[in-house]
Parts: sequence; structure tokens; C-alpha cells
Amino acid sequence: MSINSSLVKLADKIDSENKSDITPDYINPNNSIEKSLERIADNYSSSGGSTGGGVFAVNGVVNIGEGQMSLDKTCGEIKAAYKQGSIVTFNTVYEEGSDYGATVGYLATIDSGSDYFQINFIVNMGGAISLLYFEASGENDYAVHQL
Repeated sequence: MSINSSLVKLADKIDSENKSDITPDYINPNNSIEKSLERIADNYSSSGGSTGGGVFAVNGVVNIGEGQMSLDKTCGEIKAAYKQGSIVTFNTVYEEGSDYGATVGYLATIDSGSDYFQINFIVNMGGAISLLYFEASGENDYAVHQL
């Protein structure tokens, strides 16, 4: 199953009561990732969503000088939000004056062991869908992606 069709399926499941403001004619033209994400967002607010957890927003803060992007939530916070049923979203935050485009996405996987923690997001970077991974030493750390 492709990312596009997976997102459409997720949006259909979440929007089962047709709460989205997107008109039916434009809900998922060509399995649009953007329209699917809009439908998901229309059904959730920061105060909680219909499946219990709401949306948990994570920002990737870019530091070009250091050549890395750091998450603004700890690995433990992200894992807890996911376990509570939240949809974990991702957005990049660039240094002021930067002309980079926005990167948005959602949590794909969490993997951890005794001395590592890896968080992966499926993201849309300028129209290209890819996997963006962040690593840390443990749950209390802020995971980092090397640019």
C-alpha cells in the first residue's frame, strides 16, 4: 500500500462522521496527501480528538550552523502522546530569515533499545514524500537529525 492510499484510508476512518470542511468534490482528488492531511486536521483540535488523543504537534528546529535539526519534544513525550492515541504531526521551524520551504508530516515509527531511540516521520518536502529520521540516546533526550 502506498503512502498516498494509506493517508486516504486513515483520513476516511477519522472522518467517518464527515466533520471535515472540505467539500466532497475535493476530498481526495488523485489520493491527494494534502487533502487527506487537511481532513485529519479538520477532525482534531489540540483539546482532543474523536479517537481520544487529539493532535500532538512536534517541531523540527533547524540549526544550519550546526548542520542538524532537533525535535522540540523529548522522545518520551512523543512516545507517550502516541500511546495515548494522539496523531503526532511534524513541522519544520527554520532560523529567521531562512528561505527554506515548509516540511510537514506525521509520525511513522518509534524504535528504541537500551541505549538508543529512533523516531521516524513521513514528510512532504517540496512535493516529495520521504522518511525523516531522528536519533537520541534515550527517552529523556531530544532526538536529532543530521542535515
